[in-house]
Amino acid sequence: KPFESGVHRANRSMKGMRNQTMAVSASLKNMARTAIATIGAYVGFHAIKSMFVDLAKELDNLTKSAQKLGTTVQGLRRLQFIGGIAGVDSEAITKSMEKMLDSIGQAQNGLKSYLDVFEQLKLDVDELAEMDPAKAFKEILVAVADLPTAAEKMMALRRIFGRAGGDLMVIANMTAAEIDALGVEFDELAGTVTAGSLAAVEQYNDSLLRLSTAFASLKIQITIIIATAFKPLIKFMTELAKTNINNAKSVAQLVVKYAAMATTFLVVIAIVPRLI
Repeated sequence: KPFESGVHRANRSMKGMRNQTMAVSASLKNMARTAIATIGAYVGFHAIKSMFVDLAKELDNLTKSAQKLGTTVQGLRRLQFIGGIAGVDSEAITKSMEKMLDSIGQAQNGLKSYLDVFEQLKLDVDELAEMDPAKAFKEILVAVADLPTAAEKMMALRRIFGRAGGDLMVIANMTAAEIDALGVEFDELAGTVTAGSLAAVEQYNDSLLRLSTAFASLKIQITIIIATAFKPLIKFMTELAKTNINNAKSVAQLVVKYAAMATTFLVVIAIVPRLI
């Protein structure tokens, strides 16, 4: 009788745990349907996106740099191409343009050390300020080329363009015709990037940010469901570690409880890979 009573109690415990397991399984399956479909679409999209994501980011950063400098993307890219031919990296060209604008502004405000260098180059700072910065950049380099000594050229370059100015010496040693020829070569090689196409790239990058945010939220929700499913098993294993198994009854109770928990664990293990 005690044995049969124990069996009945074990069966009821198993039935209750089976119902709990089925509820957890149903919840996970519903989540899986949505997650798998969405993740499947995302994986396909990600494969395509990865082929040109670096270029899209580069164009987006280039657009923002041009906007900050007050020039066109085409003008900035052209200068970066000429700089590349002269061994100057794109970042140095951008930084030099930033410093150039500051130097023109300082000269307009009457700061003598800046006024002197522009006067030496026979350049009107007000006219430079009105120009497209990419054109002003070229005009200054052409004027520096007319200075008689390398020392004077270096001093003028560093005064106007900052520390990176020294790297511009190779360009400053070119004639206006040589600089123009490289600009024409760039236009022939690279074509013209329109404002509309660049706006599309910027919108694309913004969409990627929104998509990444949405999937981060989805992963958080999946993690919450999985953590909830595993909580009973973790609790059981903690109790098991604290239990003193000293008789057959304790063994039977632990086996029944472990079997139910193991069922829940196996269901979760079977479904989780589909969510990844």
